[in-house]
Amino acid sequence: MATPAIKCENVTVKYDAFTALKSVTFSLKAGQIHVLVGQNGAGKSSLARVLSGLIVPENGRFWIGVQHILYGSVQSVRVAGLDIVHQRFSLPGQFTVAEALELSSAKRQAGTFFSFGRLQQAWNQQLKEMNINATASTRINALPVEVIQSLEILRALSNQARVLILDEPTALLSPKAIENLFKRLRALKARGVT
Repeated sequence: MATPAIKCENVTVKYDAFTALKSVTFSLKAGQIHVLVGQNGAGKSSLARVLSGLIVPENGRFWIGVQHILYGSVQSVRVAGLDIVHQRFSLPGQFTVAEALELSSAKRQAGTFFSFGRLQQAWNQQLKEMNINATASTRINALPVEVIQSLEILRALSNQARVLILDEPTALLSPKAIENLFKRLRALKARGVT
């Protein structure tokens, strides 16, 4: 049997007297697209935040591949190959695409001296490879929401994410943008991203 991309056992999250997650156990096959569906308040975002290292649960265990993950460390989760694209985007709107992506990248552009030209060139190449309709010199807040979401996905993938969590990815998108998102997700699946 293949090693799951993610495995959780008995994850419980409480906010004071409210239990958001109670003994959640599941595993996800690697290289597949999985969907978690539920009502508002069902705990979907809480689970995503636990998996991405933002919330420490009351109890439970969690693995990315074969690596056991200690809760509460975004950095250790990212190093293990999991990243999240939140419903509310994290890239700073006043930054250019290159600045925002570089700021959030675990891998900084190499070189002794910092060069905006090299930075823009490197990110323009990545934008082209991912077929994202933006340039590295464009300000984030000047872009449509579907392009910003694509940049958030690129941010996660530039950190070597093999498991990508999208929290309510279609909530702000037009029907055409949703169709494009699904095409992008199928292409990522074909590359082995879960």
